[in-house]
Amino acid sequence: MKTCIKCGKEKPETDFRTYKIRRKTGYGDIRYYNQCRKCEAAYMRQYSKDNQPHKKPNVRKYQKEYRIKNADHLKDYDLNRLHGITLEKFNEMLVSQDGKCAICGSPNGQDGKKHFAVDHNHITGELRGILCHKCNMGIGHFDDDIALMTKAITYLKQFTPSPE
Repeated sequence: MKTCIKCGKEKPETDFRTYKIRRKTGYGDIRYYNQCRKCEAAYMRQYSKDNQPHKKPNVRKYQKEYRIKNADHLKDYDLNRLHGITLEKFNEMLVSQDGKCAICGSPNGQDGKKHFAVDHNHITGELRGILCHKCNMGIGHFDDDIALMTKAITYLKQFTPSPE
């Protein structure tokens, strides 16, 4: 049994977090923190309440300004990390598609925000083109399965009135 220094209650050692003393010969004795887990959690909640209000607005403001100032750099980094291409290559692909989605031809991405996505084969990693968010999500929800998409087209045709 061990006594918590915060609440003063005697509790089993399993109610306390542990750490090991490092020695030259390796790890040594297991030691226990002086606060029980419950008191430590209460302390951390209070600490967060007391210290977050003055930090959050400044951090958010800085992050927003940073994203605006470095938009091209961040886009280039993400494209390179996710697809292995540069922002220049992305822009070349978009220009070759006349700045429009390869499927629906939308010039503004989704809702006019110019958010285009790099469409790629998830198995081979081969890049296929640039799509608007809606078209990219549509293909993704069909798992790139042509047979399934054909069934969906057939289904829609059943309920579409024919032009008179």
